[in-house]
Amino acid sequence: MKYFKPVDWKAEDKTQFAQAEEELRKDLIKNFVSSNRNKINEIKDALNANDIKLAHRLAHTLRGNAGQLKKTFLQKAAEDVENRLKNGKNELAPEQMIALEKELKTVIEEFEPLVNSITPAVQANEALDITAARSLLEELEPVLKDGNTECLTYIDRLRLVPGSEELIRQMEGFKFKPAIETLAELKGKL
Repeated sequence: MKYFKPVDWKAEDKTQFAQAEEELRKDLIKNFVSSNRNKINEIKDALNANDIKLAHRLAHTLRGNAGQLKKTFLQKAAEDVENRLKNGKNELAPEQMIALEKELKTVIEEFEPLVNSITPAVQANEALDITAARSLLEELEPVLKDGNTECLTYIDRLRLVPGSEELIRQMEGFKFKPAIETLAELKGKL
């Protein structure tokens, strides 16, 4: 390795990196709001159905999503609920669900104006030509195979590919395996 020299080594452009990070954060926020708007009801429904495992998983996922967005109060409230639902036992106190509901509502209210102000980078009435669409799908494929959330940055351009709605829905839900299959089908249709 002494004489190894990378081929095509390029320094990372800090401005491009910052823009990509900001776009990813916006996409994560949009996804957070749409996925978690009714999360409290989902947890309550699971508890009412005595599906403690599902309620635990929902709280666990909410805790992770809150952590991604650095919402520590919500993360802590979700962790408290998650811990009280461990091992299939419901040891949850009503105050913990009230705290979780309050924190989630606060975060949703904080993010709502941002979500409403986000406009797609491209116009939905434009369409990509077949070559550009194929190129986009080829570029996206390894990102999906890696299970990388960077895939969310492709969504606005994907909207210009006819028939991409299901793929977008799967990406927004972080369902990477089905998304890879849908991408392959879409590539086959082009």
